[in-house]
Amino acid sequence: MNAVAVREIDQFVQFIMAGIEAWFKAGEIVARNLDANPVWADEVCKRCPEITLETVMAFDRVGRRKLHPRLLASNKPGAVKLRSLPFELQEKYLSAPVPVLIKQGKDVETLEVSLWNLTVEQCKQVFDGDSVRSEGAQRAWLESDAKRVRVPVTVDEPYRVTGHTLVVLEPCKFSLKQLLALAAQMQ
Repeated sequence: MNAVAVREIDQFVQFIMAGIEAWFKAGEIVARNLDANPVWADEVCKRCPEITLETVMAFDRVGRRKLHPRLLASNKPGAVKLRSLPFELQEKYLSAPVPVLIKQGKDVETLEVSLWNLTVEQCKQVFDGDSVRSEGAQRAWLESDAKRVRVPVTVDEPYRVTGHTLVVLEPCKFSLKQLLALAAQMQ
């Protein structure tokens, strides 16, 4: 990578980090003003309609150090789950990997997974409300999950059309004519 590209990366990261710091300051303003005036958030939304009440309230949580602003910028499963944890755990797992137990046959192994790479199923396993499950609790969760009865879904067609989306439920082949008919159905 050339020096210009490296400099651009450094500058990009610097701007992002400055933005995160600005979000902390914005959150402190929200928290301070909501304490003084409960309708302050409504006034913000009237003055700037593209800012929703939900956004103002999220910044209130940022200002009170209940929500890390880095989690606001992502809808990945790990980030979404981490938002409900105490701020200290949010900070911890923003910089450290999350321990995830995996079971392969009778062997159990711990993977260190970045918050940004956790799957929905891993989040169900690792996060328990407002805490992170210990390795023992994850082992118990894996055992109980394995015992749940998985009822197979029977379908008449190997696909379904939902709005503008074709959902393929099982392996199948389509002719060009079938694809065009499905595309017409989705419009």
